[in-house]
Amino acid sequence: MKTRILSAFLAIMMLVSCLAACGGGKEGEGTTAATTTQAAGNASVAETPAETEPPEPTLEDKLGFAQTNYEGYVFNMLIAKTDEYEHLAETLTGDLVNDAVYARNSQVEEFFNIDLQIKSMPCAWADRQTFTAEVSKQVLAGDPTWDMVVGQSAVMCTGLNSQYYTNIAEMPGMDLSKPWWITNLYERLEINGKLFGIYGDMNLSLYGDMHGIFFSSAIVAENKLENPYELVKNNQWTLDKMLTMAEQAGGDLDGTAGASKEGDRIGIIAIDNPMRAFGTSLGCEVVTRGEDGALVFPAAPSERHIDFYTKISNAFVDGSYNLKFKNDTYEESLQILAEDRALFVPSYLNYISNAIMRDMKGDFGILPYPKYDETQENYISQIGTGATCTTFPQNIAKPELAAQVANYMGYLGSETLVGTYFETYLQERLSRTPEMQDMLTLIRETATANLTTVYAALFSPNLVTWFEVSGNIDHGTSLVSKFKANAGPAKKVLEKNVMPRFE
Repeated sequence: MKTRILSAFLAIMMLVSCLAACGGGKEGEGTTAATTTQAAGNASVAETPAETEPPEPTLEDKLGFAQTNYEGYVFNMLIAKTDEYEHLAETLTGDLVNDAVYARNSQVEEFFNIDLQIKSMPCAWADRQTFTAEVSKQVLAGDPTWDMVVGQSAVMCTGLNSQYYTNIAEMPGMDLSKPWWITNLYERLEINGKLFGIYGDMNLSLYGDMHGIFFSSAIVAENKLENPYELVKNNQWTLDKMLTMAEQAGGDLDGTAGASKEGDRIGIIAIDNPMRAFGTSLGCEVVTRGEDGALVFPAAPSERHIDFYTKISNAFVDGSYNLKFKNDTYEESLQILAEDRALFVPSYLNYISNAIMRDMKGDFGILPYPKYDETQENYISQIGTGATCTTFPQNIAKPELAAQVANYMGYLGSETLVGTYFETYLQERLSRTPEMQDMLTLIRETATANLTTVYAALFSPNLVTWFEVSGNIDHGTSLVSKFKANAGPAKKVLEKNVMPRFE
């Protein structure tokens, strides 16, 4: 703006100077070759187009589509009851998140001139058949009831099938490169060119179910350990660094032999689901892709996979001051952290707002999962399977509108809703430890979905747990032996359980 004003001002001054030179006396008086040449030069300068700043992108530029009037169309959404807070806000209540969702929904209705109707159903793992049946019944009946279905990732995965779901990659106007969708969404999750579920800022559970590592600030200080935040910023937060710090911090507190979760200090607590995210963060997925992009179960694990599996397995041998929980005892692990008796607890970000953490006397911090080593380009943060994903039944009435609504919700989420969510639930902790905001931003920017984890239910109940790094670690069997023994069954799982769904 300042450039444009300055350019215009100079042009006006030159024009005034020219007029003064040419019209200062009667016609023919005081006009010489010199003044004529000067006037011509000034006019030439004045006619040169001024440099201008590029215009700010319009909303339509950002969205990638033009605003369209859909004349009161009733747009029906089915959502998970466990995650109603993401989309269902029928009135203003004074709750910041509810009111922000209400405002977003109102903007969506006004922008498209549609009537947004939202219904929720139970969508826990036990409800998976009933919830996904809503989509299959709709398609088989030829009745386009639901324009969009948003459910927990693990649940939605069980029903994915080309017969019932729209290939999002082919929806008109759907651009998955927009910043409100997670990075490389299509490249990571497509199977046979098809993608049925997407993750992004239209769903707040993307943040709550993101994996992160909690740590005790008191234990760091007491043991004079390196500052974890500085390690992350300096590209030194690696698997080896995490395990070394855990070993330094763990120790006997109650004077009895053997490690105990009741009376000792624990270096790192391993819970099954959060431990599975290490495969993603360290760049080792169980199911990989061949050169043609097809899914492959390798005959043998990579050297990198063997190395990190061995290191983590060795960290949890009997007698170490690290601790394995065989069940999902999240609150128990956080209670140990709150008592400053655990250094690291891999978990989910939504536990920031848990009462145990809110009442913790000392400070805790949050870190992304570590890199394999300093040569790894980026930190990688895995989305939990409890996060919701957005899908579209095969026979929706207006595919273009459905894609536009999803993108506009994602845009509004990234602009306002996500910020409100963090400020509401995390502000107290963020104000005490401002570095945490940087970590949360980093975790969001590096968020991704692990193909093996997202489609775990399709890969049979065992394919993920056979090779995961968790409380189920079998110290008597090497990772190489596991791959060799299960290569045949895994191949059959891909051929019979997975690929037919994506034909």
